[in-house]
Amino acid sequence: MMYSKNNIFFLPIFIIFFAFSWSIFLLSEWGTDYGGYYATARFLDEDYRLYKEAFDHKGPIYYIFLKYIGNLIGWGSKQAFLSLGITVSIYLLTIFYIAKNYIKNNSILLIITGLSFATLLQQSSNISISLFQFSLLLMFFFSVNQSQKKGKERYILISVILLCLSILTRIDSIIYIILFFPLIIQNWDNKNNLKKIGIALISGSIFSLLIVYTIFICMDFSFNDFYIHNIKFNEWYKLTQSSKYPMLAMFYRPEHLKLMILNGLLPLLVFILNQIIYKKEKNNIKDIIAKIMNPNNFSIFVLIISIVGWLYIASDKDYHIVMLTTGVIYFIINNIHLVEKMLLKNYSFLIIYIAIICLYSLKPSIETIIKKDNLFDPFDKYSDTKQYEKTIRDMADKSSVYIIGGRGWTYLFSNTKPKAAINDWWLYYRKETFTTEYLLKNHYLLINNRNGYEFWIDNHLLDKNNTSKFLKEIINTSVPISSDGYFTKFIIQK
Repeated sequence: MMYSKNNIFFLPIFIIFFAFSWSIFLLSEWGTDYGGYYATARFLDEDYRLYKEAFDHKGPIYYIFLKYIGNLIGWGSKQAFLSLGITVSIYLLTIFYIAKNYIKNNSILLIITGLSFATLLQQSSNISISLFQFSLLLMFFFSVNQSQKKGKERYILISVILLCLSILTRIDSIIYIILFFPLIIQNWDNKNNLKKIGIALISGSIFSLLIVYTIFICMDFSFNDFYIHNIKFNEWYKLTQSSKYPMLAMFYRPEHLKLMILNGLLPLLVFILNQIIYKKEKNNIKDIIAKIMNPNNFSIFVLIISIVGWLYIASDKDYHIVMLTTGVIYFIINNIHLVEKMLLKNYSFLIIYIAIICLYSLKPSIETIIKKDNLFDPFDKYSDTKQYEKTIRDMADKSSVYIIGGRGWTYLFSNTKPKAAINDWWLYYRKETFTTEYLLKNHYLLINNRNGYEFWIDNHLLDKNNTSKFLKEIINTSVPISSDGYFTKFIIQK
């Protein structure tokens, strides 16, 4: 049965319902990365500044977003769930908004909505910042494409600002700056249009610089701080993560390949590419390349850059697939008319398959609802924060604490401010360390503290044989006094 025109108005409500339903699993999983983002945002102030007391290698925009939401609704387990649900809703609604602008057939629009749900299959809450980043990028793609189609300069100005915000969320968004070139090439022979595009790009850049300047001043960090944490760190991390077979790591992604097949994006992508390349007549290699590199086919460039970025990441971690899936889903939305007849012919089968995949993506949330008596209790036996409840209770009567290798949730649920960076693993986890002025400053403040000063160390760090010299310095100036199995409490004793 096809999807009626009247029912389409209920889709945004259903999308929001799905987003919050999917997010429920957080209440038993309490992801490490999301906990770091959320707790860092919670404690950011004039004494706990990003890239100084708070270390991270992401841009400031998602922290600003979480801080704003938290200041509106408060902080805690319920609010962490709501913030994740809002993040996921923004991502899914962005896809729906763009699809609605390109697709007039409501049955096809329902398929795209299902595909957007399916991109969340087997993902953890650690995907949150990527979903936020690619919501901005999807609107950037849309704005550039609208300027290409309608010739309105305001879309170019908006697109520059959107790209700036995305770069300030995660630095890898910078590769999409290339997408302005097809627009320039398309208008190269029209000097009047080219002038208007140039003015719009300059105006957008000026607005973006004002945004950057305002954020840097208000959050009290410099361009050098941003560069060290977002560029130098990622260069260092890329080198330390290098595989013995780097070319193999780029292409060997069994987990990503499995997800792309299961969520239906890869088969649909192949069908559409086949229509673009081989429609009606057979082509030689030169003709195929000419079709692909046609500057009027903007979605092809989005797809190519997304694939290149995905290959460069060379990681099979679940959340690193978002760079690929977002580019693919935008390409599919733009070109789905090429396979519309095939989709409508197999509509019932596709809807049943997508429904099954979407329900399976909700499995962790359904299990959480079934198992937990109190969904928002972070310390019940089905919640993974239960394993360090003792440490959280112990921290609760202190104004601030040091935890080496800490998790964001320990600070959040104890309502205790971090004394140093939540994300300090890069100073202590490996023999080859990444150091910054403030990571070292806080390290030496700890080891030079008074005798009897209490702090905690994550046992995963203590179990390592080949660890950093900085962790050894801490061990040599302290003694353990108790452990909850996850964290060990130490006191300074010199």
